[in-house]
Amino acid sequence: MKKITSLFLSLILAVSITSSHADHHGKSVEKEIQAALKAGKITEEEAKKKLAYLKRRKAESKKIAKTKQSSKKVEQDAARKKAAAKKKAAAKKKAAAKKKAEQEAARKKAVNKKKAEPKKSSAKKKAEQEAARKKAAAKKKAEQEAARKKAAAKKKAEQEAARKKASNKKKAEQEAARKKAAAKKKAEQEAARKKASNKKK
Repeated sequence: MKKITSLFLSLILAVSITSSHADHHGKSVEKEIQAALKAGKITEEEAKKKLAYLKRRKAESKKIAKTKQSSKKVEQDAARKKAAAKKKAAAKKKAAAKKKAEQEAARKKAVNKKKAEPKKSSAKKKAEQEAARKKAAAKKKAEQEAARKKAAAKKKAEQEAARKKASNKKKAEQEAARKKAAAKKKAEQEAARKKASNKKK
């Protein structure tokens, strides 16, 4: 009977240890061992052995669980590091692709600019020549206009001076003639007066 009970308890113990709820079942088994001991189904020595075995298995189970947990953590860390490395590599690749695209765009821009420079230079030269021609023409026209105005003003001034000179000369001649006539008349009158006076004497 004791052997059957012992075998039964061993099976319960094995099942309880290998289950996912080892701690809970372990406590149940401990109670069952204590109950069997009180009922006299097993001896105290057997109870001690079974409790020691149970304790040892519980410690092993905890150790295994801890190892599994640690292993899981290591795997998670490894997965996290792998994901971070993958993300970093993707970012680096993206940055490299962006840089390459920018360099290519800059190269194409430089080539297009270089191609456009001769056309731009030719157009610029033509525009400068046209501007210089217009400026020279405008300057010549302005100089001609200034010369014409200067000549016209000079001619007008000369004509005005000649007119004034002629007017002044005529006026002076008229004044001289008037004075001469007045003097002659006065002299004639004076001579006639003296002659008449002499006749009376």
